[in-house]
Amino acid sequence: MLHHLDSNPKVPALREVCRVLKPGGSLHLADFDAGDHARGLHGFLASLLHARHARVVRSKVLDLMQDAGLAHSQEVARHASVMGPIVYYRAVRSPSPTPAAA
Repeated sequence: MLHHLDSNPKVPALREVCRVLKPGGSLHLADFDAGDHARGLHGFLASLLHARHARVVRSKVLDLMQDAGLAHSQEVARHASVMGPIVYYRAVRSPSPTPAAA
């Protein structure tokens, strides 16, 4: 879904995800990879189908997740599709700090 957002609202959207996740909860995200759009027929079709969307390269998605306060952001899988390469990500909301013993 990130490719549907312009650049400016991406971090606020991910911050909202972080806010509503319970501590230790995880975000699983699938999005198109803009880095491989120019390869072969799939890349050509993807560039046509996603021409109006703000593309995000996978390394930037990981940075956006971290900027939003999500921890342990990582790429967990990828899949080639006729619409373009899809990358699967995972990140977690850090657990709440343990209260200090009195």
